[in-house]
Amino acid sequence: MAKSKHTNGDGMFSSDNFITKCKELGINYVDRNQNLHKLMKVAAYIRHLDNEYSEEIKTRINEKTKVLNVIYKPGDKFIYKKNLEGKFKDLYQEPFIVIKDLGTKVTFKAKNERILTAIKVKIKRFYGSL
Repeated sequence: MAKSKHTNGDGMFSSDNFITKCKELGINYVDRNQNLHKLMKVAAYIRHLDNEYSEEIKTRINEKTKVLNVIYKPGDKFIYKKNLEGKFKDLYQEPFIVIKDLGTKVTFKAKNERILTAIKVKIKRFYGSL
């Protein structure tokens, strides 16, 4: 998921769209003489508008992202990105051979002859020799 450039409080007042919505609804400023219930109601509504606006921005950013769909054929080699165990450890495990491409995942055979699956986000094509 893409992160917004603004923190929860900053993005609320920086957007022109949000300011025009507040002006349309008559929320110009927060009056300190209002009772606490009204004040909390206005704050909750402002948070709601800010959440809607940030979700709108996130969906626009996610729509613009490029999805790289790499197709692996049986017999192709790849290296698997393992979980980071330490700073100086290898980032990828030895090359494996693809058995089947499942769309977002691939199946491969491990050293102990077990058939495993890996998501394509964590693998990278290997061009060297075994």
